[in-house]
Amino acid sequence: MVPLQPRNTTPIPHIKAIQVNLQKRPLANTELLQYTKQNNIDILLIQEPHILSTNREIPQTGYNQIGKSNVIILTRTGIHYKTIHDSQNVVAILINQTLIINVYAAPLNYKRSLSPLLWEIEKIMHTNKRYPVLLCGDFNTGTILFKTTKKTHNSILFDEFIISNALALHNYEAPTWFARGLSSTVDYTLTKRTDLENWKISNHYSQSDHVYIEFNIPGIPMLTPNKNINTQINADKFKELITIPPLLLPYTTTQNTETNAVTLNQWIATALENSTTTRNATQKPHYWNPTLQALQKEIRNLHKKSNKVKHKPHLRQRLLTQKRQHQREYKAELKKAKTQTFRDFITCTKPWGKPYKVIMHAKRKPHIPIPLKSVSDRIGYTPKDVAQLLLEDKFPKILDPHNPYQPSPFLTQTTIDKYTFDPSTSPCPNIPTPSHIEITPEDISAILRKRNNQTSPGNDSIPYKYLKITNKMHPTLISAS
Repeated sequence: MVPLQPRNTTPIPHIKAIQVNLQKRPLANTELLQYTKQNNIDILLIQEPHILSTNREIPQTGYNQIGKSNVIILTRTGIHYKTIHDSQNVVAILINQTLIINVYAAPLNYKRSLSPLLWEIEKIMHTNKRYPVLLCGDFNTGTILFKTTKKTHNSILFDEFIISNALALHNYEAPTWFARGLSSTVDYTLTKRTDLENWKISNHYSQSDHVYIEFNIPGIPMLTPNKNINTQINADKFKELITIPPLLLPYTTTQNTETNAVTLNQWIATALENSTTTRNATQKPHYWNPTLQALQKEIRNLHKKSNKVKHKPHLRQRLLTQKRQHQREYKAELKKAKTQTFRDFITCTKPWGKPYKVIMHAKRKPHIPIPLKSVSDRIGYTPKDVAQLLLEDKFPKILDPHNPYQPSPFLTQTTIDKYTFDPSTSPCPNIPTPSHIEITPEDISAILRKRNNQTSPGNDSIPYKYLKITNKMHPTLISAS
C-alpha cells in the first residue's frame, strides 16, 4: 500500500470539496464560510464544528446541513443527496451513486481504541458496498505507511482497516496539524473505486490548528439528477459512415497491429455515436383514461349524496348500492387498463419466460442417485466418485493418451523460460503455438455468426450487430487486426 502522490490533472466537470477540523472555534467557522464563498466550494466536510446550542446548527446560509454533533457535512443548495448514516462521530451521505463519509475520532490514548469507530465505518461501507466510497476525517492517529510515524496500537488498526478494505490513501508525508511547535498527519482522505482531482493542502491560514484540504470530486452532476434516456441507433446511417475505411499502418510489427486495432475501435465507436439518437424514456405507463375518470367522478357524487340523506335510510341504502356497483366496475376497468398499458409498455415478449424458468431451475438441487453405476460398470459410492464417473462418461476423450490437451502438472519456471527461448520445447507439442495460427476473414465471420445480437457489449460499447455489419462490409479489416 503506497500513498498516492499529489497530482495536477486536466480539470473535468466536478464538485469542489474542502475538509477541515475547526476545533469548535467560532472564528474558524466564520473564516471557513468566507473562504468557501470566495472559492465557490460545493461540499464542506467539517470535524468539530462550532454549533449553536439552541438549534444544533452551524450559523451559515446557502448550505444544507447533515449532522448535528462532532461531524457535519454541508452541501450547497441545489446538490441532491440522501442521508445514509448520522451519528455522533460519523456522517454518511449518498450523492449520485457515490458514498461520502465524514469521520471524527477523539484524541486517543492507550486506553481508548479506534476499533469501535472503524467497525461503524466498515458496517456503513458493507451495507452500501455497491457504491464507490470517499472517506474523509480526523482520525487522530498516524499510519506506518509514512516513515515519520511511530508504530502504535491504533496506527496498526488504522493500517489494517485501509488494507483490508482496499482503500487508496491520497495523503503524502505533509503534516495537517500544527500546535505548540509540533506537527503531525492526522487528517486523511481515502477513496475506493473512485478518484479525486487536484488533491492538495491549501496555503490559506486557518484559525484552527488543522489545515484546509481541498480536492475535486469528478463526475457528479449538479442541480437535477439525470433523466432516463432511450437511445436508438440508425443502422442505415451507420452503414453510410463506415463506407470509407480508415487509413491503417502496414501490419509489419506488433506495435503497428495494436495501433491499427485502436484506430478501428475508435472508427466504429465514432460511427455509432454519430448514428445514435436519444429521447426521454417514459418513466411509468400511463393507464388513466376517460372511462376511469367518469367512474371515479360518479362514485364521488354518490358518496356525497348518501351522506346528505342520512335521515332517509331507504334512499341512502339505494345510493350506497349504486356506489358499490360503480366501485366494482371501476376496479375491473382499472385492472383492464393497467394490463393493456403494461403490455404496450413492455418491449419484450414473455417477460417471465425462459430466463425466469432457467433461474428457478438453477435454484433446485440436482438429484443424483448414490450409489451410481457408470457405462463402464464402475460404481461410485460418494459424491466425489459419482462426479468423476459422470465426467469420464460425458468426456471420454480426457482419458485418451493421444489427446494434446491432457491435464499436465504445474509448469516450472525452468520449463517456461526454456519454451520462451525455444518454442520447439513446448510441454504440449500437439497444440499449435500462436505464431503458427493464421486467422482468416472466414474464421472471424464464423465466430461473429454465433454471437447473439442482444448480448451486452464489452468495454468498447460496440454491440455485436454493428461488428457484424462492419465485418460484412470490410471483411479484411477486423481479421487483420
